[in-house]
Amino acid sequence: MLWVMAAWRCLLNLIAAGCAAGGGLNGCDADRTAKPAPAPGISTPETTGAAPVSVAAAPPVPPAAPPAAWPARVTLTEGPPWLAASGERAIAPGPTARLRPPKPVAGPVPREPAAATAADRAAAVPWDRAHLRAGERVTVVGRVVHTHHARSGVCFLNFAADWRGRFYVPVFRDAWASLPAPPAGYFLNRTVYVTGTVGRHKGVPQIAVRDLKQIRLAPPPAPAPASAPER
Repeated sequence: MLWVMAAWRCLLNLIAAGCAAGGGLNGCDADRTAKPAPAPGISTPETTGAAPVSVAAAPPVPPAAPPAAWPARVTLTEGPPWLAASGERAIAPGPTARLRPPKPVAGPVPREPAAATAADRAAAVPWDRAHLRAGERVTVVGRVVHTHHARSGVCFLNFAADWRGRFYVPVFRDAWASLPAPPAGYFLNRTVYVTGTVGRHKGVPQIAVRDLKQIRLAPPPAPAPASAPER
């Protein structure tokens, strides 16, 4: 009799332990496999009663590539802007807009030195005697036989093949910028009248030209008369 009561008590203990592990009396008949609780707001087959559906995972979305280039910025002198500064669509101008095309930027008008006058020819000092007039404002005449265009933009006019230590004329960019041709070739082999103050640079006499009006050109020589054909 005692062993029957002990067996019965063991059976009751086993039933109680199984019910506690399964979640109460109803848990004794429940599935013993633990299942994660669904996230809030997501329907699952357990919550809807529908048959489970296999859904393939969506491929990752690549990041959007940056635009190749933004449209150029547009600036108007009058009226509201009619193009987006950094967009892609045009903005129609208002009824009061006054759009004008930009004015073209014109470069310097080509011009040449004036021709020497009779007064220039009468008062001119030969280039090889200009050093005797240092500190004076005079007009020096000479034929350019050598030129050199430096990287600084200054064009040097020399009047002798051996020009070292002899009178020369530096022509600065402001003076020759409006010439129709590069100054080194434009003045070569031409007779020029240069007006200015005779100064010295490192002991060498010169007249600095910063205005094209300081230079005048000798008139071109008259063409030689045509010779009579021989008989």
